[in-house]
Amino acid sequence: MLILRDIHTRDSQFRFTNKFKEIAINIHPGDTIHHPLHGIGQVESIRERSFSREKNDTFAKLYFGRDGLTLMLREQDLEQAVRTPINKQQANKILEHLDNWNGKVGSSWKVRASANQSVLESGDPFGYVDVYKGLSKLEHEGTLRASDRQHLTQSLELLVEELAYAMGSTPEQARKQITRQ
Repeated sequence: MLILRDIHTRDSQFRFTNKFKEIAINIHPGDTIHHPLHGIGQVESIRERSFSREKNDTFAKLYFGRDGLTLMLREQDLEQAVRTPINKQQANKILEHLDNWNGKVGSSWKVRASANQSVLESGDPFGYVDVYKGLSKLEHEGTLRASDRQHLTQSLELLVEELAYAMGSTPEQARKQITRQ
């Protein structure tokens, strides 16, 4: 059993911040978690391990199916690396945000790429929407750069995976909900 952070909501719209409540959440093998870059994953095991003759530390073995990736993270690193997935109520707020998005997209591609990367690394699903909608607008205008295409794909995949999990739907159904917006 390890302690993990929970999502901290800033307002009634479930807008996420980079700050998280200090709420203890017990995680066990089989539990579902979210990583900002790898999406939804499973806790495969929790155990003590020793590397290079250093003292034993507690590690969680995490598997991310979308990327086919297994990570071993120290207990003290989990708090910064993963969070609990969103719930259905939060997913509905994200879909509402998709419907009502009217943001602006930066014109400087370097600044935009850096800002988008930071948003994607934050793990904020509302930020994923902002990146996706902004870059979709640029794609429609025909002005996407390579980094923009990568961020557009990454934001869509993260949204699809998180919404599908929260809504109990297939990735295809979640993708249709997102792309119709």
